[in-house]
Amino acid sequence: MGSSSSKVAVSSVKLVTKKQPNKNTRNLVLNPRLCQSIFDNTNEFCYQKDIQHFKKFMFSESNLKPTKMSNKKVLENELIKFINLPQSETKVLTPNTSKHLEAILVHLKGQTCLQKPFLVSDILEPKLENIYERNNALQQQHQSLQWTSWLQSCVHYMYSMFRFKLTPKTLRKNPKLRPISGLDRAHKLSLSLAVGLWKHVYGHPYVKKNKKKVIACALNVDSNIYYTFKHTNRTVHVKYDKEISDAVKSHGQVPISSGAKLRLKQVLSALSKIEKHSPEMSDFCGKCRQELIKLL
Repeated sequence: MGSSSSKVAVSSVKLVTKKQPNKNTRNLVLNPRLCQSIFDNTNEFCYQKDIQHFKKFMFSESNLKPTKMSNKKVLENELIKFINLPQSETKVLTPNTSKHLEAILVHLKGQTCLQKPFLVSDILEPKLENIYERNNALQQQHQSLQWTSWLQSCVHYMYSMFRFKLTPKTLRKNPKLRPISGLDRAHKLSLSLAVGLWKHVYGHPYVKKNKKKVIACALNVDSNIYYTFKHTNRTVHVKYDKEISDAVKSHGQVPISSGAKLRLKQVLSALSKIEKHSPEMSDFCGKCRQELIKLL
């Protein structure tokens, strides 16, 4: 192992092995599995003597759980999983596990610096504090999102009481363009994509009755209708419109294919004609253009 003054990476410290010592780790505040998960995610260094001091501390009275502290292994398992989650994950600890983590910190805070070895005071305790703060921040974020979602549901309910909900079916009108055998009369800006964009830019799919008629008429102007093959209209356009819609919802984080980009250019071209229909469509098309240009 080297001399006690030699430095080693904390991540190389191995507490959990296939041949575990015959000691009861159930009653330990800091058990080997919990410590190992933190060490594995640490870039710090320590001395060999620090490891020796830590191992003595692990099975000392200073690391024994108080009688009021939970002995449930499931709480420690959840805490270990949380430690190993990437920072991008937004999963929060259950209330019981959060209390368990708080109890560990309270126990460690109640000890003097002389009682705690370096690996506890400078590695484990700060990491557990960061986890506690991160979990609290995520809980507040989730509560805020829940309130926002509830308020949006209330607003949508109120809209639904007095306004009409936009759907491709409610916007459909028989186009003036005469039918041709073997070809479909397709929308450049499809009705489904228009509804999705309306929800995105205004935050809801509801409009007044007279506005619904204006939108339906605008989307069915001759400049937004053209002839194309059935497969193109009913399969290719549907696929590319979904790509565009998903990319808009992700604020450009989801890339779109080259085919979807060609379809997007067709939509942008149609917007320049549709926006001239009315002030309402001018506002809608302008906001749509700002979102769609980001995808090119």
